[in-house]
Amino acid sequence: MCLTEYHDSETGKESNFVVVTRDSEGLQCYQEDDQIKVDILTPEGDHLRTELKDSKDGKYIVTYTPQCVGKYSVEIQVNAQLLTGSPCVVQVLAHQYQFGFKFGSRGNGEGEFACINNISVSDKTGTIAVADNWNKRVQLFSSGGKFQKEITLDGNPLSVAFTGSGNLLKLVSGSNKELLLFSEEGQFIKHINDKHLKKPQHLSSTRDGRLIVTDKANNKIKILSADGNDLLLSFVAPNCDKYPKCAVYYLDKFYVSYPWAHCVKIFDKTGIYLHDIGCEGSNDGQFDCPVGLVIDKYNQLVVCDVDNGRMQFFTLRGKFLSKLWGEYFNSGSPRYVAINNNDNYLLVADLANVHIFH
Repeated sequence: MCLTEYHDSETGKESNFVVVTRDSEGLQCYQEDDQIKVDILTPEGDHLRTELKDSKDGKYIVTYTPQCVGKYSVEIQVNAQLLTGSPCVVQVLAHQYQFGFKFGSRGNGEGEFACINNISVSDKTGTIAVADNWNKRVQLFSSGGKFQKEITLDGNPLSVAFTGSGNLLKLVSGSNKELLLFSEEGQFIKHINDKHLKKPQHLSSTRDGRLIVTDKANNKIKILSADGNDLLLSFVAPNCDKYPKCAVYYLDKFYVSYPWAHCVKIFDKTGIYLHDIGCEGSNDGQFDCPVGLVIDKYNQLVVCDVDNGRMQFFTLRGKFLSKLWGEYFNSGSPRYVAINNNDNYLLVADLANVHIFH
């Protein structure tokens, strides 16, 4: 006989349960030749990686890390015999962020902002870059929110993004749009050829270094080579005359916010439109001007729902999970969002503050 005890789990969090073998009298026992097999299926029917540790006393510790929300099927076999009550279901819950601290205020001094137009975090050092638009500068902060330095610019920074190598890209508007490359320390490196851009809005980069730029002039999402010289891909949303704002790439899909279409549109890696997430409204899963978005380590799509004054969280397939709102954003609506992958922080910017959630 074999008994187990299960507990609900959380996305991205290592979890475990214990399988205990017992004899006919219900006493814990151990047979060296017992064969214990555990199979966990995700909500999509995929096999989840598990580790089975034999304690040599009749206890077997099963460790797993779920990556998405939903009901997981757990099947246990002992010596090729299915355990009574198996398979059973373990519910995996969405990760809940907790407010940590915030920094910034309105102004033009160190650590103050006139109008935040994007934020980004270095995966190498945790340095936070903030595009301080009307002050014509990018400010750099430590992961704890301490001001480090500012980089002054000739035009207003429209967007900012760290590359995989740790360098800092700035998309600047002025008499002419510019794509500039700096070191993380703020040293200018070079101009990047921007012949493919007309009215760029937002900049991000993929893990392999490609640049993603949304362009208001023709409502296109453009994918450039890491050096900016080559246009690798250009696509638009069908039957949509609204311009895209922010775009990210994850697991062979592009996720793009459309503020005035009040939705997030999903495209495959070749730019083929797949489906929408959300529609206009104020209920859970609906939007009123979605702008910033990111995908966190728990495989949650995080969206700044600006005019509803909240953050919304979805599965990658678009199922609503949870939201952050209320007192966190009394000073202003969330507009841009980034992830500190090293410390597992969620950074959310309104016009003049950066909020850190653990």
